[in-house]
Amino acid sequence: MGIGALRCAIYGVAVSGVAATVALLPQPVASAEPCDGTTCVEHLRTGAVPGAECDAARLYAFGTGANGGTFICYATYRNPYTSTWTPLPPLVGVRDFGALCSPGGVAQSPDGLPLVCRDEVWDRYTPTLPVA
Repeated sequence: MGIGALRCAIYGVAVSGVAATVALLPQPVASAEPCDGTTCVEHLRTGAVPGAECDAARLYAFGTGANGGTFICYATYRNPYTSTWTPLPPLVGVRDFGALCSPGGVAQSPDGLPLVCRDEVWDRYTPTLPVA
């Protein structure tokens, strides 16, 4: 085998090794397209009444009242056995956790996690945050 053929063979092995390595790297996860409004929020419960008991859920915890107000059904650490509908700022739609946001609203992640805009980033909602 000549020097030129040997160089081509080595180069071919190196390129195929790089291609195999790239194929093994984790691929980026596609984020959901932001969706504005309550019509695209999955499992949104209706008929929420401020202070009324509800079935708490870690995911898909949002509801709307008769006047269209936004509520969350959440148990607090003070009373983990009773959950009530708590008023919140407006539900702006579906957003990705960690994406940039403007203060003043709540959102739901594509997988149902309640989010709040804190420090201009969508973060997990916790009952210790201020409500409307």
